[in-house]
Amino acid sequence: MSPDGRRIYDLRDFFGNIWEPNALLRLAETDDKASETSSTLGSFSQASEAVSEMSDPITALAVNPLNFSYCIGDEAGSLRLHECGKDTSTMISQTLMAVDHASWSDDGTILVTADLGSRLSVWASNPRMPMEEPSLSFDANIECIQQLIISRSSEHLFVAVQGFIQLWSISNKEMITSQISLSHACRWVSHPTRDDTLLQIEYASIKLLRWSNLLETRTFSLEREMIDTETPVVLPTDVNPTSPGEETSFVDKVFATSDGSQLLCQTFEVMKGQRPRRQIILVPSPEPDDPNSAIKPQLLPPLVETQIDVVLGFASRDYRRPSYAQSSASEDLLVFLDREFWVCTWALSDKNATSAKRHFFLPQDWLNAECFKFSTVSRDGTLFVPRNGEVAVIRNGLREEWFE
Repeated sequence: MSPDGRRIYDLRDFFGNIWEPNALLRLAETDDKASETSSTLGSFSQASEAVSEMSDPITALAVNPLNFSYCIGDEAGSLRLHECGKDTSTMISQTLMAVDHASWSDDGTILVTADLGSRLSVWASNPRMPMEEPSLSFDANIECIQQLIISRSSEHLFVAVQGFIQLWSISNKEMITSQISLSHACRWVSHPTRDDTLLQIEYASIKLLRWSNLLETRTFSLEREMIDTETPVVLPTDVNPTSPGEETSFVDKVFATSDGSQLLCQTFEVMKGQRPRRQIILVPSPEPDDPNSAIKPQLLPPLVETQIDVVLGFASRDYRRPSYAQSSASEDLLVFLDREFWVCTWALSDKNATSAKRHFFLPQDWLNAECFKFSTVSRDGTLFVPRNGEVAVIRNGLREEWFE
């Protein structure tokens, strides 16, 4: 109870609630002067009984890698640009359908978005002016978009739709090619070091495609037999088991290290009638001239992988240095939420780690579908966590480690 008798503090583990019941407010007001009671009681009652306005849920989040401004799309169809660490925002567009995809180019000059109304939009942006409203370059009508990727050169746009893949020229504002694709359990990513190569990462292989025409140039098999003998992480009981006839394996997320030398892939194997089994693996980025036809994946230390609930991305281990963008993979930190929703890091160089480092925890009322799906971390260690239609930006949170 607060000293003035107006509030109740409820502390549980690492979070708390503050209650301000009307009954306590009225009781406290009876001790005040009668002339003040009638005027103040009404204002307190109205404040405590007011229903807070809920914002539309965030359905897309993209962080500009150059200046860390970020773009959010919501369920109501609005697309807004925010400057990192400031309350100001710029409305880019407003449609009637939810925005479900958003992606920035590596140089911060191109923003691509898509909504549930099958509208694909390509925007031109000035990275030196973070809050300058991007200008619409062109749009197109494409249904069932599953993934959008901009080439490292910002010249091409890759669009994965149900049953097809498409290649667009951003400068010419036209589609170059459209091809049938039966790969629905993979992820496509731009090669982290080669401007001319697109990667198609599947559960047991990696294919190299040319950015200019989407023609396949090489295929590498993943030697999964080296790691499948290890016990994968079985998802918790709140994840439903598959139907008796359902069986599949797929790649869910892919992250590249700072220097592009390694890829972290989160994969799932779904067996008949069982709960999904997860593995997080590290693989070297494939090179077209590699004489080997197979790639050897590596597992994370078992005591680290079992802690991981949501992978957020990579941050530089010494992001305080001006040259952190040129750091090597060995200096990278894998940032993730653990099963108790602490923000944790593991250094890639620590191959024999027995645990990850804890830094801070997320409040209980932040934990929702927005948080788990769209939270991300930038190379300098800044965390972007959606909550209630807004984005919490957490800077310098990885500088200090929590000790029990």
